[in-house]
Amino acid sequence: MLAVEDWLEASRRRIGAQGPLFSRIFNHATIARTPISDRSIARIIQLRASAAGITGEEYSQVFGAESWVSGHSLRAGHATSAAEAGLSPMSIARTTRHKRLDSLARYVRPTSAVEDSTAGKIGL
Repeated sequence: MLAVEDWLEASRRRIGAQGPLFSRIFNHATIARTPISDRSIARIIQLRASAAGITGEEYSQVFGAESWVSGHSLRAGHATSAAEAGLSPMSIARTTRHKRLDSLARYVRPTSAVEDSTAGKIGL
């Protein structure tokens, strides 16, 4: 949260104010009024994951994809973790900004099909 507070101070922005919360920065100094692009967000997330030692080798070997982490995967991970913690779908949808619960359901990915199996839950 400290990084967001620092950004708000540096950019002179407020949460809930009109306009983008995060925007482009030119020449490491000029903060633009245009929103940051989705591609820039993906690059930032991938750089931070790499700096944290999270690699995509296993992911790319299994799925054949170069891009192994993104804003989308963070959203899906949050939805999955919140569902596993027993939070209500309505609460999760408000946080992830899903308008439809069937759309949210596609984001919730059980860590194990066995753990999510109805057969196990009824003693079979």
